[in-house]
Amino acid sequence: MWPEVLTAKETAAYLRLDYQLLMRMTRAGELPSLKTGRTYRYHRRAIDQLMGADTIRR
Repeated sequence: MWPEVLTAKETAAYLRLDYQLLMRMTRAGELPSLKTGRTYRYHRRAIDQLMGADTIRR
């Protein structure tokens, strides 16, 4: 199971995107993220909602 807060590399793997594409999308403001120092963090639920994923857990 994926953690609630993801690193950029984890988010790229989660979305099956190239890391560089993820970073371009992040810098363009297309993905919700939090910059902490030189790194970005992503909240998994926010990414799921943005992508329209069903987040209902059973």
